[in-house]
Amino acid sequence: MVPVLSVLLAVVHVLAVIPGAAEDATAGNHQEKWVQVGGGLFLAVSLQAPGGPQVAALRVFSHGHWAVDGRLGRAGVRSSLGGLSASPDGRVHAVWVDYAGPGHVWYAERGPWGWSPGRQLSPGPRYAGFPSVAAGVAGVHVLWYAVRPSELTRHGAAYEVVHTWRSQGGWSAPQVVSWGLPDALNPSAAAVAESVHAAWYQWDQDRYRVQHARWHRGRWHPSEPISPPDEDASGVSLEGAEDGGLHAVWVARTRAGPVVLYRRRSANGRWGPIDRLGPGDHPVVAESQRSVFVAWSHGGRIRLRVGREGRWGPLVDLGTGEHPALSSTSPVYVAYTRRTPTGWEVVVSMVSASRDGRWGAGWWLPLAAGVAYLLWRVRRAAVRRAAIHGGEPA
Repeated sequence: MVPVLSVLLAVVHVLAVIPGAAEDATAGNHQEKWVQVGGGLFLAVSLQAPGGPQVAALRVFSHGHWAVDGRLGRAGVRSSLGGLSASPDGRVHAVWVDYAGPGHVWYAERGPWGWSPGRQLSPGPRYAGFPSVAAGVAGVHVLWYAVRPSELTRHGAAYEVVHTWRSQGGWSAPQVVSWGLPDALNPSAAAVAESVHAAWYQWDQDRYRVQHARWHRGRWHPSEPISPPDEDASGVSLEGAEDGGLHAVWVARTRAGPVVLYRRRSANGRWGPIDRLGPGDHPVVAESQRSVFVAWSHGGRIRLRVGREGRWGPLVDLGTGEHPALSSTSPVYVAYTRRTPTGWEVVVSMVSASRDGRWGAGWWLPLAAGVAYLLWRVRRAAVRRAAIHGGEPA
């Protein structure tokens, strides 16, 4: 029996074009920038404003309209790198970097009566940035990387991944979770069931490798490397799977250039094989209806592939743009930043996946044999009927 091969094809439809964006409007592949709460779909972007770009939460509607739901950054203060997450109680949680001074991580939430005032989460006088937020049944968790002076690095500073979480007693004191050698950057976070997963890339004396750690019942388990030991890695992004697993994508820095890699963690904690999806940078991953969507930028254009059950569909070119952001909704939405003759804009598109079934090689042999056998049976039956009724066979 010849098996039927099935390929997932991505169909993309431009939904909205949002003008007045900042150059880094959708930057931050380590962040989740889309959330859906009830009938509301929200997207975090940076828009042009007096005094510099400002992080805003947009509400995007299925018919293509959009509106600014809330300006999160402070008026007259530059802000960027906005990320979102939604908790089971229907609240939306946002983080971003406020650049009044060296840069600090700020937080706000959207409840039934709108957005709360922003508050600073990162302590101290030194820089903190690249935050990621994950909200779930285990509470609201925020991670970022902070800078401290160090003689162990040539640039005189060490980057450390810091974590804080909010429970009924308020926000916990920030603690370092990137144990080991210094230089740990750009954490990505995802809430899965009663756990929170985090990943970042960290120096191991030879190269940067992706590290993964899991928070469960009030403590972090030791981190483990999940990228190959012979390749520099960066730009990791996480997304929880519907079955309790985890999706991870990152960039391998090879001699031939950056390559996007994908790996899946099962619900029982086992990491699967690594898939190489294609050349590019700034990858993001999402899941919808058991299909995996991965988008990234390469050569100033947006690339997309869809996978299911270990098989990946062909590469899809979405057009000119940078810094894609995907939603884990149905349908899936992708937003990215595109340059125009007068500035920058954000493009929002819907993505759907369809199956293209094809027979394997040599499909015509069994089909021809089946047709010949069927014709023989029909002819034989006709001859027998003619003999029974005394007619002349054709």
